Amino acid sequence: MPHDFFISYTRRDLAWAEWIAWQLEHENYSVELDVWDWHAGDNFINKMNRALIDNKCIIIVLSRAYFSSVYTNAEWTAVLAQIFAGGDCRLITLRIDDYEPQGLLKAYVFIDLHGVKENQAREILMKQIKGERGKPSTSPHFPGQLTTQPRFPGVLPPVCNVPFLRNNTFTGREEILTTLD
Repeated sequence: MPHDFFISYTRRDLAWAEWIAWQLEHENYSVELDVWDWHAGDNFINKMNRALIDNKCIIIVLSRAYFSSVYTNAEWTAVLAQIFAGGDCRLITLRIDDYEPQGLLKAYVFIDLHGVKENQAREILMKQIKGERGKPSTSPHFPGQLTTQPRFPGVLPPVCNVPFLRNNTFTGREEILTTLD
C-alpha cells in the first residue's frame, strides 16, 4: 500500500529521519520508514525498490553523510530517473547540516532545518509539507527609511558594533566632529 512519504536517509541521520517521520504521522500523514516498517527476513533491495516506486513523495534528508553513502546515491538517482521519466513521484529535500546540494539536486528548493530549534523546525517542516505560503503575519519594516526621528544625543543606536563607547574627555577638533556627526 503506497504511503504519503518515504524517507531516504543514511544511518548517521537516523535520529533525524525518525523525528521527521514522527512529526508527519502526528499530522495524520502515512510514512514508510525502513527501521519502523521493514522486518527480519524482508528483502531489503525489494523493499527499497517498492518504496521508491510506490510512495507518493520521497523525502531526502540532506547531509554530508548522505552523499558519502553508496546506497543513498542509488536511492536519490532512482527517484530522479522516475521523475524525469514522467512519474507521479514528488521529491522533497530537507537539509539538516551545512551541506549545499550539488548537481541535479541543487535545482530543488530544500526545507532548511539546519541550526533551527525544535519548535521552529516542526513549524517549518509542516508549513513546507502542506505547501503553506511563507508570508509573515505582520508587515515587514519599511526598508527605505532608516529612522523616523533623530536619536537622542549620547544614546547608541539599537545595533552598534563599535566596541567602545564615545570618549567624552576627547576635546578639540569640534568642526571635524560636527561634520562627522
